[in-house]
Amino acid sequence: MKYTPDNISSLRPDEVFVFGSNLAGHHQGGAARTAVDKFGAVWGQGVGLQGQSYAIPTMQGGVETIRPYVDEFIDFAKINYTKRFVVTKVGCGIAGHKVSDIAPLFADAMHLINVMLPREFYEALKDERFSKSYLPDWKKRYTSFEMTLDLLLTANRMYRYTDREADVAISKLKQLLGFHGRTFYNPFIDEMYKAYPGDNTVPTLENIGEYIKTVADKVTTDNPLDMPYYRRNIYLCYEVAKEMLDVADFTRPGRRIGWATPGNFYNTFFSLMTGRWNCGDNSYLNDNIKRAFPIVEKALRDNWTGLADDSGFISNNKVVALFSNPAVWSEWEMLSEHNMALFRTIKTLLHYECWDKNGNYNESEDGFYYPRMGYSLPVFDPEKGRLHFPNFELKKIFIQNLTKVKPLF
Repeated sequence: MKYTPDNISSLRPDEVFVFGSNLAGHHQGGAARTAVDKFGAVWGQGVGLQGQSYAIPTMQGGVETIRPYVDEFIDFAKINYTKRFVVTKVGCGIAGHKVSDIAPLFADAMHLINVMLPREFYEALKDERFSKSYLPDWKKRYTSFEMTLDLLLTANRMYRYTDREADVAISKLKQLLGFHGRTFYNPFIDEMYKAYPGDNTVPTLENIGEYIKTVADKVTTDNPLDMPYYRRNIYLCYEVAKEMLDVADFTRPGRRIGWATPGNFYNTFFSLMTGRWNCGDNSYLNDNIKRAFPIVEKALRDNWTGLADDSGFISNNKVVALFSNPAVWSEWEMLSEHNMALFRTIKTLLHYECWDKNGNYNESEDGFYYPRMGYSLPVFDPEKGRLHFPNFELKKIFIQNLTKVKPLF
């Protein structure tokens, strides 16, 4: 990773010097003066590209007044990908803002290979106050609902939304979910492959936990807005692993599943999590976030001004209180179809359990997967995913009524 040099006296032809200015374009001191003297900044132009420099106004008020101009710059950098933008510590000199206040505004630029940021910006964003989860025991439960709330809280810590910025906050949250909700994150796939334990490692919850922990420790980020999604991936790994152990016996000698692959837990786990058996498409692992998001959006729009503290900034404690309503959470769960996401993930495994004459499952003609022997294993509905019964007797009766077995040949 390359950082902006402390002293910039020259640029390559394709590089642009990004500096803090004022709206009047009076480039009198600091980096602005350097921009005028060396990189073509224009007196009287306070915003945008000028010569081999780019001006971001930072003198007109609080950090919230700087954010739109930083967003405009990031959009400009995305379009002009043939140029390399060298960002100075805008707003942290004559303007008098703290690095910890300005750095979060550039979080979206951290993904751009054509933008170079100051080392101090990266260091500031590593602060725990930006990246921590609101759930201290998040590994016990962290669905897409918790991830969405965590993203909102993280963005609010970084950008400090006011009681007038509902549209800004909701738009940003949609953007974050759109980026993260498409697929299982590639760095996790890479590290899962590198940390693969091998076919002789016994698939116990303890061993699986160590494997997932090894992967999680290797996948790091400087961007706090990535952290909720990382947590979601880790929790998904635990969920899928537990589901696999619930439906299949990976200790039986000679067991084979899938396309003649060894019936080893870790081989199967890696294949399912990386979409190897689904043509690389495992976006369903993140539930149907787009379908469920209106629940969060409506709650925010209906209550936004009431979420602010006395200073006019949105309070994270009030946001958590709002989304602690069980009705909001249960409606999200229903629309996001979390059980179906898990079912779709392990469906290949269930299918080959049915094909294996010693496997644990049968498939009914209407698509239900149910235990081949006994009643202790889970039952899966093709439209609802894993079914939960109030008592064992009802589960037994339900399985007995699934008498028609789907022919395998």
